[in-house]
Amino acid sequence: MVEVPLPDDYSGPTKQELKEDEGCCSKCCECWCQLVGAAIALIILVALIAVLFG
Repeated sequence: MVEVPLPDDYSGPTKQELKEDEGCCSKCCECWCQLVGAAIALIILVALIAVLFG
């Protein structure tokens, strides 16, 4: 009887492991983009509150 290996049985790095091994530059860029997006969203929120209650 032949045993068929499942995809999890292969000893290569998984996609999650590869993502964790990204360089510092890509992680910093991703973090920087999230911070800029959050700052823009906060500015828009403050502007809307100022317009509604001002």
